[in-house]
Amino acid sequence: MIWKVLCDVFGVEFVPFDEKEKFDVVGFMKDKGEVWDRIVEENGLYKTKMEEITCFGALTSLLKFEFQHVCSMNKSREFGFHGYANTLKSIPEWVHRLRQMKILP
Repeated sequence: MIWKVLCDVFGVEFVPFDEKEKFDVVGFMKDKGEVWDRIVEENGLYKTKMEEITCFGALTSLLKFEFQHVCSMNKSREFGFHGYANTLKSIPEWVHRLRQMKILP
């Protein structure tokens, strides 16, 4: 569960939610730029604007994906892509890297 992993990485409590509930992340985040600016300042992060490092429109598309997506890696392997990365295990690693780069607190 990706939300649980993200909560663990950022040290916040995971609160289960109803995935069928409507939530407009773009609308919710549209006026949060000043909050991000304060986070950047308080944590000595690389100076970025929230819209430079996020794409809430893309997240909205992912959150509204209404059918089970099943895919096969067979074609990828036929074309030489043999590597594998576990998404849930890679999240903490990438957050750590972004923290080292002073992008995330």
